[in-house]
Amino acid sequence: AEKPSFRSGLRHRRCLVPATGFYEWTGAPGAKQPHHMTPRGGGRVMALGGVWEHWLGADGSEMESMAILTVAANAAMQHIHDRMPLIIQPDAFERWLDCRPGSANVVEDLLQPAPNDFLNATRVSRKLNNVRSEGPGLLSDEEDSPRLL
Repeated sequence: AEKPSFRSGLRHRRCLVPATGFYEWTGAPGAKQPHHMTPRGGGRVMALGGVWEHWLGADGSEMESMAILTVAANAAMQHIHDRMPLIIQPDAFERWLDCRPGSANVVEDLLQPAPNDFLNATRVSRKLNNVRSEGPGLLSDEEDSPRLL
């Protein structure tokens, strides 16, 4: 709502991005520790609040882009990162997606951190820092057993 590049999308083009989790990192450069954030209760899907745009590139080509919005971190996440993705609760899906009013005021109250008890944060393998790494083993921490933060 504060940045000009997102204002129009927030008023007219909101979307939901389904996700089972997201990553955040702590630590110094070269020794970053990744953490996997997932909804408590296991196996749940959450919806991240986003905006999208349809625009013309400098060469006249049509472009589509989107962004997941972020908000200040809740108290449970502050020791990992100072912000977090906007998580929209199921009872607010329809209101978030209804852009007919043409105003962000109707969803302004949704632009807040998820409740402190909504996410689990689990330390995962540092191999996640390498783009060539892949596979389910990345979701475990080989140095220690996975820990909840």
